[in-house]
Amino acid sequence: MKLTGQTKIEFEKWLLNESGLINVSWKWFLALHYSLQWGIYQDFADSVGVEIQIAINGIPKHFGSIEYYALVEKQYVASRLKTRQEERNAAIEKFNEMYNEK
Repeated sequence: MKLTGQTKIEFEKWLLNESGLINVSWKWFLALHYSLQWGIYQDFADSVGVEIQIAINGIPKHFGSIEYYALVEKQYVASRLKTRQEERNAAIEKFNEMYNEK
């Protein structure tokens, strides 16, 4: 999950100054587990008025199949990838693309 361009600049500014987190640094953020980074990315997206989420369809793997769907602004951006992390990555990539285009 990497941000580029203006999205990265604005995210870093938000993370260090406006996120409400205390004593944070870019190095600290990158050391976090991906699931924790995802939550912080979601908070940033919320702060700029963009909804990103992962939807799950199915039942636990030992009973059948489970599918993950990435949504940005309630539009599917990827679907049926193998893992929740792949869908998170797809959602962040789409958010990054949309934010840089505005």
